[in-house]
Amino acid sequence: MRPAPALLDRLSRRRLIPRVAPASRGIGERRSRQKGPGLEFMEHRPYQPGDDLRHLDPHLYARLGEAHIREYEVYRQLPVTILIDASASMLIGDRRRHRHALELAALLGHVALAGGDQLRFAVAGQGRLDWSPLFQTPSCVDRALDWLDRAPAPGGDLGDCLPAAARRIEGRGLTLLLSDWWDIADLPRPLVRRLGAELWAVQIATPEDTDPALLPQGDLRLADPETGATVDLVLDAAVCERFRRTAQAFRDDLRARIEGAGGRYLPVSTATPLHDLLLRDWPALGVIA
Repeated sequence: MRPAPALLDRLSRRRLIPRVAPASRGIGERRSRQKGPGLEFMEHRPYQPGDDLRHLDPHLYARLGEAHIREYEVYRQLPVTILIDASASMLIGDRRRHRHALELAALLGHVALAGGDQLRFAVAGQGRLDWSPLFQTPSCVDRALDWLDRAPAPGGDLGDCLPAAARRIEGRGLTLLLSDWWDIADLPRPLVRRLGAELWAVQIATPEDTDPALLPQGDLRLADPETGATVDLVLDAAVCERFRRTAQAFRDDLRARIEGAGGRYLPVSTATPLHDLLLRDWPALGVIA
C-alpha cells in the first residue's frame, strides 16, 4: 500500500528528532560528535605527531610560532531501523493493526531517507526476522517502499525475534519498534538498550483495545491468537470498567519501562489518520520537526 503522493511530498521536508541517538555513519546532513576534515570550521587544537600536515593552520603558525590543527564539523547519517511486528495478535480480525503499522513504517522510512539518513526495515514474527537491504539516499525511497509492499506477514510470536534483532543492531542508531506490545512489554532493560542507541516504542492500538464498550456486549469467548488460550466472560459495564483500568495500568507500566531504559513511548490509535499523527501530533511532541 503506497501512501498518498501529497502526504509524501509534505513529509519530505520533515526530519526525525532523536534525543540521544548519534549520527555515526557515512556522509550525511546531521552534525555528528566527530571532528575532522570538513567544510565548517569548528576549532583549533595543538598539533600532535602523526597529524595530517595538510590541516596545519599556516596563519596561526606565522602569528604565534605554534603549530595548530584546524578541525571541522563532520556531518553523518543517522542509522534508522524500523522493526514491524507481524505476530499473530497484529493480524487478527481485519488486520487493522498490521496495515496501520506498515503504512506508518512507509511514511517514517520516507522521512528518514528524505532527511539523508540510513534506513532498513525488518519484519518480525514466528521466531524469524526478514531484513530489507540498507537504503542510504533519498533516491532509494521507491525501492524501500517496494520492499515493504512485499514484506511477509508470518504471524507467530515477536518476542523470540528481538534478541536476534539486538545482535544485528548492536546498540546503534535510532530504532522504531511498531507493535501492539501485548506480549513484549516486559522486555529486559539491557535488551531495550541493545535495540538501538535510542528506542521508540510505538504501540499500535485499535479503538476497541482501549474501549471495550465498542465490542459486542453479553456472553463472549475471547481467544489469544498467539497461545490459543480462551476465556469466557459476560461483557457488561463492570467488566468494561475493569478492562479500562487494567489497560491503562498496562500502558503506564510500558511507558515507565521504556522511558526508564532511555527510550520513548509513543501510543498510536488506528482511528487517528496518519497525516494528523505525523504533521500535527508528533511534531507537537518534538518527535518530528
